Amino acid sequence: MGAGFLYNDFGGSNPKHCPVHEFPCAGIKRMLYVNPGPLAVPKVWSDNRTELVRWLEERKKAHRTCSLCGDQEGHVHTSSKPLIQTSQTSKMRAPEVQFRVTGPADERPFVEVWSNQRLQYEGGGRMAAIRTSIQHAVKSMSPVSCRACHAVFLSPDSSMCDAENVLFYNVGTSSFSHLAKGGVGFERGFGSIPRMMDGGDFDPMYYHRYALVPADADWQLWAPSNPIASFKTDLMANRQSLLRPERVWTAVQSGKITVHTPAPHTDCFGLRAHLRGPRSMTRRSADLIKPVFDGIVAAFHSHNGVDVGPCSERVAGLLACDASFVATRLMATERAALGVRRLLWMWGESVQWNPADDLCVAGTLRIIEDDSLDGIRLEGDLSAVTALPYSEC
Repeated sequence: MGAGFLYNDFGGSNPKHCPVHEFPCAGIKRMLYVNPGPLAVPKVWSDNRTELVRWLEERKKAHRTCSLCGDQEGHVHTSSKPLIQTSQTSKMRAPEVQFRVTGPADERPFVEVWSNQRLQYEGGGRMAAIRTSIQHAVKSMSPVSCRACHAVFLSPDSSMCDAENVLFYNVGTSSFSHLAKGGVGFERGFGSIPRMMDGGDFDPMYYHRYALVPADADWQLWAPSNPIASFKTDLMANRQSLLRPERVWTAVQSGKITVHTPAPHTDCFGLRAHLRGPRSMTRRSADLIKPVFDGIVAAFHSHNGVDVGPCSERVAGLLACDASFVATRLMATERAALGVRRLLWMWGESVQWNPADDLCVAGTLRIIEDDSLDGIRLEGDLSAVTALPYSEC
């Protein structure tokens, strides 16, 4: 198969997690070569995007155009052929959710998760049971001074997702509060996953691992290579500045930025950020990783111009500033180390940000308590990464 459109039916209601891809999008090339047996995620193929979108809307399935293969207006090209599905997909039903959660134990003081479906933010039944089991296991881990909570997500499924969402946000960030006093980090790996200790009674597709590591520990799956950009914000007044991506975006945009790459980086990357400030402002760092990382990554994109006027007005309302100032910042290209994309769109009465954080395969948010500061300062860097062999430890 060398043409057409693909939709991965992950379920849920967030369009960001359910893109429609056009071949040969980088997000689906590896999906063409699947292992024998049932697919872990239902897939729908079509030769016609319009018919595919109509099919999705009739079934009230969340969807959006993939930001990697869409054009500058956020659309992909269409053909005149009718909707088709592969015979395997059309007869397939989503498999029953199966999972196992183990740990922590004296000899293995970390939590491991195996499942045959990727953890979603929404969903009841067995999906909710995975979430609850991880929460209970993580809450039973004992905190260690000056250590950070580090999570790993492994799977041979290379479809795009935000690893920090799967590992933390979809579980519930409050479950990690006691473990993240030194910071929080995550990594996503592509390939085979560790075997269950007893061999297991099902074939898992997805693996999580939650452990405590030194706050300054290196990544386990990726090594930084060429620098992409670095940043340092001015002093931010309070913790609320970190809980919304638009506040982090404008703080990074207004601070000191150095871009190291001559051309936009559009492949996987790593992000290391240090958050320095008084103890009262740096607590519960697991709550911060999603808005902080979304805001940082967004600061290194340029918006492609779609709905820039109304989007700028909404962001300006949230920031209590001038809409023309926001529009200028959104469209600026001199700091767009991660390239041009549809960076945000209108969502209800607000906006939804759309940075390329699905390409962030390694991230660290380190917490440094400094009571001499009257506010919070955020600094760090983005880099290209090289894959390392995974070692169970």
